[in-house]
Amino acid sequence: MNPISNFAVPVVFTSKDKFDLYKKKFEDGNVEIRPIIAGNITEQPFFEKYQPVNYRLTNASFVHENGFYFGNNPDMTEEDIKTLGGLLENHGK
Repeated sequence: MNPISNFAVPVVFTSKDKFDLYKKKFEDGNVEIRPIIAGNITEQPFFEKYQPVNYRLTNASFVHENGFYFGNNPDMTEEDIKTLGGLLENHGK
């Protein structure tokens, strides 16, 4: 893995099915994941209060629905990195 961030590794999947599969793999592997930043900010409940216009942000929605990130920590061990890499491997499932 080659992280592109100093605090997290974002992963965006090509489909909702793949997202669901890998989300479950990470959860079953006891690896904490989070939505990428806030996802599509226009879909957050507070946004309507400040901007009542309904925007259609296709790319932001795609990332919101198909992406997550996991932490990038300087204290990660080699075993931690192997675990994360193993969770990201495609086993044809």
